[in-house]
Amino acid sequence: MGDILQQLVAAFEKMAGSFQLLSRHLSQQVDELSSRNAALEARLRELTEDHRHLLESNTELSRAVAELSRKNQELLQRQEELQRQDHLKTDFLATISHELRTPLTALKGALSLLLEEELTGPRREFLEIAQQNADRMFRLVTNLLDLTRLEAGGIGLERRWVDLVELVKSAAGMLRQAAREKGIQIQLSYPEGMAPVWADEERLLSVLTNFLENAIKFSSPEGRIDLEISSSPDEVQVAVADQGPGIPADELPRIFDRFYQVEVPQGRRIGLGLGLYICKAIVEEHGGRIWAERSGRGSRFCFTLPRHERVQP
Repeated sequence: MGDILQQLVAAFEKMAGSFQLLSRHLSQQVDELSSRNAALEARLRELTEDHRHLLESNTELSRAVAELSRKNQELLQRQEELQRQDHLKTDFLATISHELRTPLTALKGALSLLLEEELTGPRREFLEIAQQNADRMFRLVTNLLDLTRLEAGGIGLERRWVDLVELVKSAAGMLRQAAREKGIQIQLSYPEGMAPVWADEERLLSVLTNFLENAIKFSSPEGRIDLEISSSPDEVQVAVADQGPGIPADELPRIFDRFYQVEVPQGRRIGLGLGLYICKAIVEEHGGRIWAERSGRGSRFCFTLPRHERVQP
């Protein structure tokens, strides 16, 4: 009996020791779970705070999107209004240009008839001045009309075979009197036997007269203008060089921009700033190139036209 009791006591002691070990292990597990639970609760609070900030940010973003949408709608309406006004301006310029060309054409014809008479002295001088100014006004009106055509998509060329040498001579002849008044000589050089070019004669004439007018305008008195035609297998080139002050290097990249004007020697800007812009459009519509450069004492304006094979009928 005593042995059995001792065995029972030993068993209970052993169970008590195991229970204590299990109790300590469970206590550690509980502590670890409590720590993890606290960490999870802290993380949950962080996530809740982040979610609140996101909701606030989303609300602000929604307001910003709504404001951007409103402003975008306003910009679209303004753009539509500007386009409408631009169309009105284009139509107005086209109408005015057409209306002015008719009386100017009649005036130019009348002045030409009067100059065919044998007039001398001041009368002829006044008529020549009037003709020069009528020609200048006619070119300005033509520039405005060409501007409206460019804004509508293109000038539109009426091509035919053109004797470029004769056309250059004609342009020089038209402005020889203006050059003579400043004591400026126009020197023309060209290769013999040049083939005609496939081009719009009237448009090319406007390019040539624009180049020559600028050369006369910016040249010093008693100077010289060199008008040169050269040819290669692929293209022909026309160059007009003056002996004026030259174009500043920083202005050369902008010289053919719309409404851009170079200062004349007196420090002022003249004209509308459309001539060279339209010249560029005409030359490029022909498939050619146009540029300006400094050359010696002055400026040199050049353009090229591609060669076309003339098919004989």
